[in-house]
Formats: sequence, structure tokens, C-alpha cells
Amino acid sequence: MQSVSNSNPITLETRLQDEVIAAAKAIAQKHEENAKAYKEEGKIPNQGIHYPFPYMRILKEKNQIERINFLVKRTAVLKGYLKNFKIAFRQGTMGFKLKKNVQPSQALDGAIQGPSLLGCAEVCWLSQWQGLRKVLGDEKFDALFASNSPTPLFIGSQVSQNPLTRIMQKEEFPKLEKIRPGDMVNFSNVPSYSQHHPFGDETTYNVIALRPPKTFTTLGLPAEGASLEEIEEELLHSFNKEAIPMNPDLLPKGLTKMGILAEPASSKPPLTKRRFKKMHGGRLGLIFRLDPEKVQYLVDASASLGRQALDRWKGELV
Repeated sequence: MQSVSNSNPITLETRLQDEVIAAAKAIAQKHEENAKAYKEEGKIPNQGIHYPFPYMRILKEKNQIERINFLVKRTAVLKGYLKNFKIAFRQGTMGFKLKKNVQPSQALDGAIQGPSLLGCAEVCWLSQWQGLRKVLGDEKFDALFASNSPTPLFIGSQVSQNPLTRIMQKEEFPKLEKIRPGDMVNFSNVPSYSQHHPFGDETTYNVIALRPPKTFTTLGLPAEGASLEEIEEELLHSFNKEAIPMNPDLLPKGLTKMGILAEPASSKPPLTKRRFKKMHGGRLGLIFRLDPEKVQYLVDASASLGRQALDRWKGELV
């Protein structure tokens, strides 16, 4: 795999955007193909990336006891699953840290090949990592983000844990016009979504911005992109649909005694589009993007100087 070298930041920025977009579209396309194969042929998906709860419900429907037990032991329905990674946190949000003696580039390939259980935010981080890898080349990428380095490959939204945030820019509550291709963008559902859908996947849509402008993709959206209006419609539909309760067979027995099996809130009147917007449904919350100047520095620098730069940049993204 070749890296970009001796290029100006504008050229590199375009290449970086294209690689992030290509990764996100490939993940979304595979998800679409898996969903179609299951719907039309009843075929259990053995590759690609999936939302944990729907995937494990499929395994339950198909009586895949061995696979269910494997994932239940890892609390995958809540924490997700990535081969070649270990769970970073016993409680709280999803996060994955690279296992020892696994090359970062190999781990990314395995995560995308799957089967992997992730949320849409983790899919976006994965796409950003893949874009950076393509631009740096495997040799330098593996050196900078090795498991025994100060900045091991990490998939997740925890800024203090994820070294990718050291080479990213962040904007909070920006205008839609600020979005660039390849950006990781956050659109939120209404605040009460999680009360009505304790195990729903649409609390927020974390998406990758595509070309043409104002189209986006992520896990569960079309690979060729959805408009903001279509994302808002999907978020509204997800709120109004009937909630699916958690099946206790998909959780370790210890958790079923801790109140984790929250019941959906009592019946609710359907939200109208007007009410949805008034409650800030579809609100643009955050933009994350790879900083082309920092990436250019890593491209041009030796691995040792790149390591020093990553150490210097720690804590810059607040």
C-alpha cells in the first residue's frame, strides 16, 4: 500500500476525504447486502458490521446457540464485539483497544470484514482510521499505532483514550454549511428517545459526510447517501415505531438482576414532524474531521518524529 508523499495539504485533504468516504460507503454497502440476503433468503450474515441488538435477535431467531453464548459471555449486545480488540471499559460506552501482537492494519481489516458488532459512532471512527491508514501507508500506520506504543489503535468516542483525536479538529453545534466531505457528523434524536426505546439504535445518527454536499451515510443508511431531510424522517420514524424489549437470553445472567432490562416507557402519542423539530430532533451536534496539516506532517516525517508529534498533540482536542 502506497502512502501520499510530497503533496500539498489541499491535495492531501482531498485524498483523505475520499478514503474516509470510500471506507464508510463500503461498510454501509455490505450492511445493505446482508440485510437484503437475510430478508430474501433467510441467510445469516457472517461478514460485515452490524448493530448488536438486531444481529443477536437474528441469531436467536435462527437458534444459533453456540454463537449466542459466545457473544453473551462478552456482553456484546451492550458492549459490541470486535475480533483483534479487547473491550476497553467494563461499564459505560462502547470502546475497543487493540490486542497485543496484532498489527493495527490487520485489526482494521478484520473489523471491516467482520462479523463485528458496533454502533454508528464506532463505524465512523473506523472509517476515519481507515482513511488515515490509506494515506500514511501500512508501515508507518502500524508503527505509530501499535499495541505497545503510547498511542495504540482505539475504536470509540472517548477523547482521552482515542489517539486519533490528537490529529482531529472538532466543532460543536456548527451550521450545516460548515460540513466538509469526509467529516464525522452527529445528528441527534429527541431527548426522550432512549426512554421509549431503551435498546434502540437511533438515539443519535453518527454519519460520514459524502459528495455531493449534504448527503451522509453510516450503518443502516444507504451507501450512496441520505439527505438531512431523510435522516430526520428516519429518526422520527424510529421514535414513533413500537419499542422492542430486551430478550434476557441475550444478556449475562448477572446483568438481568441489576435492572438492566429496562422496560420501554408507557405508550406515547406519535410525534409530528413539527413537534420533532421543536424538540431539537435532527439537531447537528458535533463535527470531527482529520486535520490535513497534522496528517501532512505525519506523512512527511519519519516514524520517530511522527511519534514525537503525536505526544505533543495530546490533549489539544478538548
